[in-house]
Amino acid sequence: MTFQYPGNWSELNETEYKTLDLGSNIEVIFILGIEQTVLTFEKVIPGQNQVLKTLPGWAQTIKSMLPSRGAQFLSEKNLTVAGVDAYQLRFRSNDGYYYTSTAYKN
Repeated sequence: MTFQYPGNWSELNETEYKTLDLGSNIEVIFILGIEQTVLTFEKVIPGQNQVLKTLPGWAQTIKSMLPSRGAQFLSEKNLTVAGVDAYQLRFRSNDGYYYTSTAYKN
């Protein structure tokens, strides 16, 4: 998969994103940022004892985790990326960063 982004955005270290601890069932494909805005694209990987049958189900799990991590849910939507069903969440972290997280599942 290739992704072209504007020159003023930069690739970020995914460990910064993982500090939100949104679960071990996420494989980060890329993470980009500019100022206090972050864009991520991820693959959802169902774990052994996890109930992850749908992307909205995954989103509900993430949404329920956000408050305990100091993040505020903003919006969500279904979308299609290159013919693949995906789900997008937007939230704000306690340090003022805005995240747009798009996930897909095989």
